[in-house]
Amino acid sequence: MKTCTITFLPYKKDIVVNDGENLIRAAMEAGIHINASCGGEGVCGRCRICVEQGTVEDGLSERLSKEDIEKGYRLACKSIIRSDVVIRIPVESSVDASVLNLASPRKKVSIEEMDISTLKESGKFLPPVEKRLLTVSEPSHEDNSSDASRVIQGLREQYNEHRLEFEMPVLQKLPDVLRENDFQSTVTIVRPVRDGHKNHIIHMAAGNHVAQNYAIAIDIGTTTVYAEVLNTETGEILASYGDFNGQISYGEDVISRIVFSEKGDGAKKLQSVVVNTINKIIEKIIHRSKVDIQDISMITIAANTSMTQLFLGINPRYVRRAPYVPATMFYPPCKAVHLGLNVADHAIALMYPCVSSYVGGDIVAGVMGSGMYNTDELTLFIDMGTNAEIVIGNKEWLTCAACSAGPAFEGGGVEHGMRASKGAIEDFSIDPITFEPMILTIGNIRPKGICGSGLLTMLAVLF
Repeated sequence: MKTCTITFLPYKKDIVVNDGENLIRAAMEAGIHINASCGGEGVCGRCRICVEQGTVEDGLSERLSKEDIEKGYRLACKSIIRSDVVIRIPVESSVDASVLNLASPRKKVSIEEMDISTLKESGKFLPPVEKRLLTVSEPSHEDNSSDASRVIQGLREQYNEHRLEFEMPVLQKLPDVLRENDFQSTVTIVRPVRDGHKNHIIHMAAGNHVAQNYAIAIDIGTTTVYAEVLNTETGEILASYGDFNGQISYGEDVISRIVFSEKGDGAKKLQSVVVNTINKIIEKIIHRSKVDIQDISMITIAANTSMTQLFLGINPRYVRRAPYVPATMFYPPCKAVHLGLNVADHAIALMYPCVSSYVGGDIVAGVMGSGMYNTDELTLFIDMGTNAEIVIGNKEWLTCAACSAGPAFEGGGVEHGMRASKGAIEDFSIDPITFEPMILTIGNIRPKGICGSGLLTMLAVLF
């Protein structure tokens, strides 16, 4: 009987099957998990795979768009193997992201608790994006200065705002906005990240919208992407959501993704995939928060150095080669839509700066968020992820080291390791007298394996 070889990516696992074998059954035999909840009826659409080389018979479904089919997507449960094929398992078909969004108690932080007003007064904190309620006088024969001059003069007199510059889209609608609500409007101002540059007026809306000043904070991790919508006037988190980084399908760790980015259009593919992941999350949190997308003025993005460069479309090749040089330490502000994000045209994207090739904006954001850079106390800050960083110091000095925690676990020979999905052991204790163990799994179901945090807990308890 004729046989065919199936190569599953990103796992680089081959299996030889008989001609006519069902693809999802072959994946099960190879130990490759593909989400499927309809028993192979083809109605749930969760077993999407992408045929990168070769062809499969059937695999089509109304669950797949014409564009998906043209790109090689099929449903595994309906695909029949007739030749050697290379199959890529998309991250959404191989992992369960629901555990990333399990509800947990959250403390609502107010401006008073954060003491932002005091920081503003002391000059230690100047918000990168602010809204100002502005009322200017109506033009007359005695005062027929331009609308733009009227706005700039009003901001100078009422808020001591200087070095202002309009962006063209604002000027294009300025006359109508000013007159829509009797010359009262809300002006959104973006401040430069470095001294000496001008403040930009990026948006104007008729009436008072100062209280509707929202931002999105995004953490692009190697494994997961997480985002929150915040009210920048109150400090309240209105909605949050996390999902697995779609780049997982092209490599589990930073190094393998850099290698993939060097092949053909790999870099563009990785950029497109992570942008798509972020846009799905933005859509979720905007819907949950019930915030008008036009009121999102700012997006801050933190990621390790390689993830940052891949997201921005910057070649990360030299991050992994001696002497390990990143493209830059600082990234200029830019319009979020220019990065492919589905937000209003005026929203500004701010990338956290990195320190080196393996100390990125994610750990910089953690240091700033914890406040350890502003205290006398000696603090140890640990960011444990696929890549791990450890920072120690205070307001006088800070030093950091980084390592690959994910591959460290793999190198340790963890036989039953798995991602933090349902069935993963996440907590553990043991009776010191009887040595009877007690385990807790995510989702409170039968154990399937041990996730990273569960492994650390088990080791600590056993010691």
